[in-house]
Amino acid sequence: MEYLLTAQWPVSQLIDSFFEGRIAIPEIQRDLVWSSDQVKSLLDSIYQSYPCGSLILWEPRVRDAKLLREIIRPERLEYYKGKLPKYFLIDGQQRVTALASVMLKPGFLKAVEPEIENDLPSLYVDIKKFPKEIEAATDGEPYKFPWVSLNDVFTGRLRELPQFQKLSYEQKRAVERDVQRIRDYTFPVQIIQERNYATVGKIFTLVNSQGTQLTGAEIYVASIIPYWRGISAQFRRYRRDLRNGGYDLDLTFLMRSITVITCDVPPDQETG
Repeated sequence: MEYLLTAQWPVSQLIDSFFEGRIAIPEIQRDLVWSSDQVKSLLDSIYQSYPCGSLILWEPRVRDAKLLREIIRPERLEYYKGKLPKYFLIDGQQRVTALASVMLKPGFLKAVEPEIENDLPSLYVDIKKFPKEIEAATDGEPYKFPWVSLNDVFTGRLRELPQFQKLSYEQKRAVERDVQRIRDYTFPVQIIQERNYATVGKIFTLVNSQGTQLTGAEIYVASIIPYWRGISAQFRRYRRDLRNGGYDLDLTFLMRSITVITCDVPPDQETG
Protein backbone atom coordinates (compact mmCIF):
# COMPACT_ATOMS: atom_id res chain seq x y z
CA MET A 1 0.00 0.00 0.00
CA GLU A 2 1.14 3.50 -0.84
CA TYR A 3 0.79 4.85 2.69
CA LEU A 4 1.69 1.74 4.68
CA LEU A 5 5.32 1.05 5.52
CA THR A 6 6.28 -2.38 6.85
CA ALA A 7 9.25 -3.04 9.11
CA GLN A 8 10.68 -5.38 11.74
CA TRP A 9 11.40 -3.89 15.15
CA PRO A 10 13.21 -5.76 17.92
CA VAL A 11 11.80 -5.46 21.43
CA SER A 12 14.83 -3.36 22.45
CA GLN A 13 14.11 -0.76 19.74
CA LEU A 14 10.41 -0.69 20.56
CA ILE A 15 10.90 -0.18 24.31
CA ASP A 16 13.77 2.29 23.88
CA SER A 17 11.60 4.35 21.50
CA PHE A 18 8.73 4.30 23.99
CA PHE A 19 11.00 5.30 26.88
CA GLU A 20 12.70 8.10 24.93
CA GLY A 21 9.39 9.60 23.84
CA ARG A 22 9.48 8.67 20.15
CA ILE A 23 6.33 6.56 20.59
CA ALA A 24 3.21 7.72 22.43
CA ILE A 25 -0.20 6.23 23.15
CA PRO A 26 -3.03 8.39 21.71
CA GLU A 27 -6.24 9.02 23.59
CA ILE A 28 -8.18 6.68 21.30
CA GLN A 29 -6.51 3.82 23.18
CA ARG A 30 -8.26 2.49 26.26
CA ASP A 31 -6.63 2.58 29.70
CA LEU A 32 -6.34 -1.07 30.63
CA VAL A 33 -3.53 -3.12 32.08
CA TRP A 34 -2.92 -6.79 31.40
CA SER A 35 -3.06 -9.29 34.24
CA SER A 36 0.09 -10.97 35.51
CA ASP A 37 -0.84 -14.18 33.65
CA GLN A 38 -1.12 -12.28 30.38
CA VAL A 39 2.26 -10.62 30.92
CA LYS A 40 3.84 -13.99 31.70
CA SER A 41 2.28 -15.54 28.61
CA LEU A 42 3.64 -12.76 26.43
CA LEU A 43 7.16 -13.14 27.82
CA ASP A 44 7.00 -16.91 27.37
CA SER A 45 5.81 -16.55 23.78
CA ILE A 46 8.60 -14.10 23.02
CA TYR A 47 11.20 -16.35 24.63
CA GLN A 48 9.91 -19.32 22.61
CA SER A 49 9.95 -17.17 19.43
CA TYR A 50 6.23 -17.70 18.92
CA PRO A 51 4.18 -15.24 16.84
CA CYS A 52 2.90 -12.42 19.06
CA GLY A 53 1.00 -10.36 16.51
CA SER A 54 1.98 -7.21 14.67
CA LEU A 55 2.01 -3.60 15.83
CA ILE A 56 0.48 -0.61 14.06
CA LEU A 57 2.04 2.85 14.35
CA TRP A 58 0.89 6.16 12.94
CA GLU A 59 3.54 8.62 11.77
CA PRO A 60 1.82 12.04 11.85
CA ARG A 61 2.47 14.64 9.21
CA VAL A 62 4.56 17.70 10.08
CA ARG A 63 1.52 19.93 9.68
CA ASP A 64 -0.29 17.94 12.39
CA ALA A 65 1.93 19.32 15.19
CA LYS A 66 -0.80 21.55 16.68
CA LEU A 67 -3.26 18.67 16.71
CA LEU A 68 -0.72 16.37 18.36
CA ARG A 69 -0.37 18.72 21.32
CA GLU A 70 -4.13 18.48 21.81
CA ILE A 71 -4.37 14.67 21.76
CA ILE A 72 -1.35 13.96 23.98
CA ARG A 73 -1.99 13.70 27.68
CA PRO A 74 -0.59 16.87 29.34
CA GLU A 75 1.43 14.83 31.85
CA ARG A 76 3.29 13.13 29.02
CA LEU A 77 3.94 16.44 27.24
CA GLU A 78 5.33 17.88 30.47
CA TYR A 79 7.47 14.78 31.12
CA TYR A 80 9.21 15.21 27.76
CA LYS A 81 9.35 19.02 28.06
CA GLY A 82 7.13 19.66 25.08
CA LYS A 83 8.84 17.19 22.74
CA LEU A 84 6.39 15.58 20.32
CA PRO A 85 6.57 11.86 19.47
CA LYS A 86 7.47 10.59 16.03
CA TYR A 87 4.86 7.81 16.20
CA PHE A 88 1.56 7.02 17.87
CA LEU A 89 0.75 3.45 18.83
CA ILE A 90 -2.53 2.50 17.16
CA ASP A 91 -2.55 -1.24 17.84
CA GLY A 92 -0.41 -3.09 20.39
CA GLN A 93 -0.84 -0.95 23.50
CA GLN A 94 -1.21 -3.87 25.89
CA ARG A 95 1.89 -5.66 24.61
CA VAL A 96 4.02 -2.52 24.74
CA THR A 97 2.67 -1.59 28.19
CA ALA A 98 3.34 -5.11 29.49
CA LEU A 99 6.92 -5.09 28.20
CA ALA A 100 7.53 -1.57 29.51
CA SER A 101 6.29 -2.58 32.96
CA VAL A 102 9.02 -5.20 33.31
CA MET A 103 11.80 -3.59 31.25
CA LEU A 104 11.72 0.09 32.28
CA LYS A 105 12.35 1.80 35.60
CA PRO A 106 9.53 1.64 38.17
CA GLY A 107 7.15 4.60 38.05
CA PHE A 108 7.80 5.47 34.41
CA LEU A 109 4.44 4.27 33.07
CA LYS A 110 2.46 6.06 35.75
CA ALA A 111 4.36 9.27 34.97
CA VAL A 112 3.53 9.31 31.24
CA GLU A 113 0.17 7.49 31.40
CA PRO A 114 -1.35 8.61 34.74
CA GLU A 115 -4.84 7.46 33.82
CA ILE A 116 -3.90 3.79 33.84
CA GLU A 117 -6.59 2.47 36.14
CA ASN A 118 -5.17 -0.77 37.48
CA ASP A 119 -1.90 -1.36 39.25
CA LEU A 120 0.77 -2.97 37.13
CA PRO A 121 1.57 -6.52 38.23
CA SER A 122 4.76 -6.96 40.27
CA LEU A 123 6.44 -10.05 38.88
CA TYR A 124 9.22 -12.10 40.47
CA VAL A 125 11.35 -14.78 38.86
CA ASP A 126 13.54 -17.59 40.16
CA ILE A 127 16.78 -16.35 38.64
CA LYS A 128 18.25 -19.85 38.55
CA LYS A 129 15.35 -20.93 36.34
CA PHE A 130 14.88 -17.71 34.37
CA PRO A 131 12.61 -17.19 32.49
CA LYS A 132 10.60 -20.30 33.37
CA GLU A 133 9.52 -19.63 36.97
CA ILE A 134 7.64 -16.33 37.22
CA GLU A 135 5.09 -15.40 39.89
CA ALA A 136 2.99 -12.34 40.65
CA ALA A 137 3.64 -10.74 44.04
CA THR A 138 0.87 -10.32 46.58
CA ASP A 139 0.77 -7.88 49.50
CA GLY A 140 3.08 -8.95 52.28
CA GLU A 141 4.42 -11.94 50.39
CA PRO A 142 8.19 -12.26 50.93
CA TYR A 143 10.49 -13.14 48.07
CA LYS A 144 14.01 -14.19 48.88
CA PHE A 145 16.90 -14.97 46.57
CA PRO A 146 16.97 -16.74 44.12
CA TRP A 147 13.60 -15.03 43.63
CA VAL A 148 14.18 -11.49 42.34
CA SER A 149 12.10 -8.75 40.77
CA LEU A 150 11.69 -9.29 37.04
CA ASN A 151 12.10 -5.56 36.62
CA ASP A 152 15.51 -5.77 38.33
CA VAL A 153 16.57 -8.41 35.82
CA PHE A 154 15.79 -6.25 32.78
CA THR A 155 16.98 -2.92 34.21
CA GLY A 156 20.32 -4.40 35.34
CA ARG A 157 19.82 -3.79 39.06
CA LEU A 158 20.14 -7.55 39.54
CA ARG A 159 23.90 -7.23 39.06
CA GLU A 160 24.10 -5.08 42.20
CA LEU A 161 22.85 -7.90 44.43
CA PRO A 162 25.63 -9.65 46.39
CA GLN A 163 23.78 -12.98 46.00
CA PHE A 164 23.87 -12.66 42.22
CA GLN A 165 27.63 -12.20 42.27
CA LYS A 166 27.93 -15.54 44.06
CA LEU A 167 26.36 -17.40 41.14
CA SER A 168 28.67 -19.29 38.83
CA TYR A 169 29.92 -17.69 35.65
CA GLU A 170 27.77 -20.07 33.61
CA GLN A 171 24.62 -19.15 35.57
CA LYS A 172 25.20 -15.42 35.15
CA ARG A 173 25.93 -15.83 31.45
CA ALA A 174 22.74 -17.87 31.01
CA VAL A 175 20.67 -15.04 32.51
CA GLU A 176 22.33 -12.44 30.28
CA ARG A 177 21.86 -14.62 27.22
CA ASP A 178 18.16 -15.18 27.90
CA VAL A 179 17.54 -11.49 28.61
CA GLN A 180 19.17 -10.62 25.30
CA ARG A 181 17.10 -13.26 23.54
CA ILE A 182 13.94 -11.48 24.67
CA ARG A 183 15.33 -8.07 23.73
CA ASP A 184 16.20 -9.33 20.24
CA TYR A 185 12.74 -10.72 19.46
CA THR A 186 11.26 -8.81 16.50
CA PHE A 187 7.69 -7.64 15.99
CA PRO A 188 6.25 -7.04 12.52
CA VAL A 189 5.40 -3.33 12.43
CA GLN A 190 3.09 -1.48 10.08
CA ILE A 191 3.55 2.30 9.94
CA ILE A 192 0.69 4.44 8.62
CA GLN A 193 2.02 7.50 6.83
CA GLU A 194 0.43 10.60 5.27
CA ARG A 195 -2.95 10.00 6.86
CA ASN A 196 -4.91 12.50 8.97
CA TYR A 197 -6.13 11.79 12.48
CA ALA A 198 -9.75 11.22 11.43
CA THR A 199 -8.63 8.48 9.03
CA VAL A 200 -6.43 6.92 11.70
CA GLY A 201 -9.43 6.91 14.06
CA LYS A 202 -11.41 4.94 11.47
CA ILE A 203 -8.53 2.49 11.04
CA PHE A 204 -8.44 2.02 14.80
CA THR A 205 -12.15 1.22 15.01
CA LEU A 206 -11.90 -1.24 12.12
CA VAL A 207 -8.94 -3.04 13.70
CA ASN A 208 -10.54 -3.28 17.11
CA SER A 209 -14.08 -4.08 15.98
CA GLN A 210 -12.82 -7.44 14.75
CA GLY A 211 -12.09 -8.67 18.26
CA THR A 212 -13.32 -8.24 21.81
CA GLN A 213 -10.66 -5.82 23.01
CA LEU A 214 -13.02 -2.83 23.16
CA THR A 215 -16.63 -2.33 24.17
CA GLY A 216 -19.05 -0.86 21.67
CA ALA A 217 -19.02 2.40 23.63
CA GLU A 218 -15.24 2.64 23.36
CA ILE A 219 -15.38 2.00 19.61
CA TYR A 220 -17.68 5.01 19.25
CA VAL A 221 -15.47 7.15 21.47
CA ALA A 222 -12.63 6.49 19.02
CA SER A 223 -14.85 7.74 16.19
CA ILE A 224 -15.76 10.92 18.05
CA ILE A 225 -12.24 11.94 19.10
CA PRO A 226 -11.22 13.58 15.80
CA TYR A 227 -14.28 15.83 16.13
CA TRP A 228 -14.32 16.32 19.91
CA ARG A 229 -10.83 16.10 21.30
CA GLY A 230 -10.77 15.45 25.02
CA ILE A 231 -13.93 13.29 24.97
CA SER A 232 -11.82 10.20 25.74
CA ALA A 233 -10.68 11.58 29.11
CA GLN A 234 -14.21 12.76 29.91
CA PHE A 235 -15.60 9.33 29.03
CA ARG A 236 -13.09 7.58 31.29
CA ARG A 237 -13.95 9.88 34.21
CA TYR A 238 -17.69 9.35 33.66
CA ARG A 239 -17.28 5.57 33.46
CA ARG A 240 -15.17 5.61 36.64
CA ASP A 241 -17.77 7.73 38.48
CA LEU A 242 -20.50 5.26 37.49
CA ARG A 243 -18.49 2.32 38.81
CA ASN A 244 -17.72 4.14 42.06
CA GLY A 245 -21.45 4.72 42.45
CA GLY A 246 -22.20 1.04 42.03
CA TYR A 247 -23.61 1.29 38.50
CA ASP A 248 -22.66 -1.15 35.75
CA LEU A 249 -24.18 0.27 32.57
CA ASP A 250 -23.64 -0.46 28.90
CA LEU A 251 -22.78 2.96 27.50
CA THR A 252 -22.81 1.86 23.85
CA PHE A 253 -26.17 3.47 23.03
CA LEU A 254 -25.15 6.73 24.73
CA MET A 255 -21.89 6.96 22.79
CA ARG A 256 -23.64 5.92 19.55
CA SER A 257 -26.08 8.81 19.98
CA ILE A 258 -23.28 11.28 20.70
CA THR A 259 -21.51 10.05 17.56
CA VAL A 260 -24.53 10.98 15.42
CA ILE A 261 -24.86 14.42 17.02
CA THR A 262 -21.16 15.32 17.09
CA CYS A 263 -20.04 13.87 13.75
CA ASP A 264 -23.32 14.56 11.92
CA VAL A 265 -23.11 11.15 10.26
CA PRO A 266 -24.72 7.78 10.94
CA PRO A 267 -22.57 5.62 13.28
CA ASP A 268 -22.27 2.80 10.73
CA GLN A 269 -20.81 5.21 8.20
CA GLU A 270 -18.41 6.64 10.76
CA THR A 271 -17.10 3.25 11.85
CA GLY A 272 -16.69 1.88 8.35
